[in-house]
Amino acid sequence: MAPFALSKTAAELMIASGFGRLIMISSIQGLLGRRGDAAYITAKGGMHALTRALTAEYGRFGVTCNAIAPCTFATETNAETLANPAALALAKQRTFFGQPHENAGSAVFLAYDAAAYGTGAILPVDGGWSATL
Repeated sequence: MAPFALSKTAAELMIASGFGRLIMISSIQGLLGRRGDAAYITAKGGMHALTRALTAEYGRFGVTCNAIAPCTFATETNAETLANPAALALAKQRTFFGQPHENAGSAVFLAYDAAAYGTGAILPVDGGWSATL
C-alpha cells in the first residue's frame, strides 16, 4: 500500500505544477520467477503494474511514472549472499554484483527533461541478469 499511497500524494502535488516524475524502485524479480519467493515476486510484479496504472492515470497531466528494476547490489542487505561461495559462484556465471552508486544514474536519467516522453517503462538495472540464461 505504501508505494500506492505515496505516489498518489506526490502525484497530486505534481499535477498542481503540471510536471512530475514518479520513479519506483522494484526488482527484476517482478519480471522473472524464482522458487520459494512468491510473496516478494508478487509484490515486485505489483509495483510494475502500479507503474503502468499510474502512467495511464497521470500522464495526461505531465507526470511520468517509470520503475527501476535492479538485481543484486553489493549492500548490507545482501551481505549473506555475498558471503555464500555457492551463491556468489552462481551469480558470477551470469553477471556481476552491482555497486550501489551504479543504480543512481538510472533515476537521474528518468528524472531528466530529455526523458520526458518515456513513461510506463520498467528499466532493468541488473548487470545483464535478465538478458542471460
